[in-house]
Amino acid sequence: MKEERHENPFICGEVITDPAGFVDRKEELRSLERDLLDGQKTFLLSPRRFGKSSLVSVVFQRLKAQHKLHTAIISVNNYASYTQFLEGFAGQVIKAAGSYDTVRTWIGKFWAAVNPEVVSDPHSGEIRLSFGRRKVENSPIPEEVFRLPETLSHNGKFRMAICLDEFQQIETFGGVTVENCLRNAVQCQRQVGYIFAGSQPSVMAQAVSPKRPFYKAGPVRFLKKIDKAEWETVIPRGFRREGKLLTTAGLHQLLNLAELVPADVQRLAHELWDHAQLTGTETLGVQEVEKVAEEVVQMDAPLYEHRWERLPQGQRSVLQTLAAGHTSRLHGEEVRQKYRLGSPSTVQKSLKQLERDDIIDRDNGEYFFLEPFFAAWIRRIMA
Repeated sequence: MKEERHENPFICGEVITDPAGFVDRKEELRSLERDLLDGQKTFLLSPRRFGKSSLVSVVFQRLKAQHKLHTAIISVNNYASYTQFLEGFAGQVIKAAGSYDTVRTWIGKFWAAVNPEVVSDPHSGEIRLSFGRRKVENSPIPEEVFRLPETLSHNGKFRMAICLDEFQQIETFGGVTVENCLRNAVQCQRQVGYIFAGSQPSVMAQAVSPKRPFYKAGPVRFLKKIDKAEWETVIPRGFRREGKLLTTAGLHQLLNLAELVPADVQRLAHELWDHAQLTGTETLGVQEVEKVAEEVVQMDAPLYEHRWERLPQGQRSVLQTLAAGHTSRLHGEEVRQKYRLGSPSTVQKSLKQLERDDIIDRDNGEYFFLEPFFAAWIRRIMA
């Protein structure tokens, strides 16, 4: 008799697109949906692994299904140059608007001004645009590309929603000059809502600061950790569906080890669910959670070791201090002496670099690891 396969209810390592599989974020969903329907230009700031991409994906699915909006999610960090980014932007927006044959009739001015090459992808059959080897800087191409969404929505008589994900990477294409060109175009697009999403809050905060083009261009929303109470409802329910019991103590330990970082809560719950299925364990408590967490650390150890070897000594010392539980007041003399951190300015320099490298971040004034299991690995090698 063929064994029945049960699907793991906890999703990890991928973007969630189905609203039914999304945890909480009800207020964020409503706010972003309202902003986009109003044609707002919204900035979404979030540390990595907090579910930003999943949140945007679910919002866009709802907009398409309920309001018939045409949507496009464009990841800025997918492109190695400004030219590639512009080609990708134009291609994704045109694809979102409709079939190539239909859309081309709406953008005659763009075609005349830019004269792009049309390339057919031999693998997917999709049409993409190419600007060849032309220099796009100081040419009409960027301005015409960034106007495309409004041209398409006006001529096609529909509304659009566009997300530029990892927006902070646009700085590598020319910084303020590119931002200024984009701002000039999007501020006139009343039929198009935008989300400028970034996973390096400190860098994104600079992009919306005074003297930058996007200062006060729209509301700025910060994505925080999902409330503990929400996880306490969702996670046990996933185990109960298969007749498994996750004890209250086990649940609290799971959330504690994952430090409420959404991606790690999902991952640890995912691995624990697999463990229960493979071993036939009916009741899962603290011991089972800790065993699975240790297996996760072991699984990722080569990655952590490689990362650790590339860090200078000063940053290693700061991470050891954070892993030991000193998540604030690192500049105090007692902590600096105990962990040999050096001067306050040296500590501050290390903290800033670790933030830029997406290893740590801050929440309510306290530093935390973006990957809690990296902290567990550090504690292990310190023991």
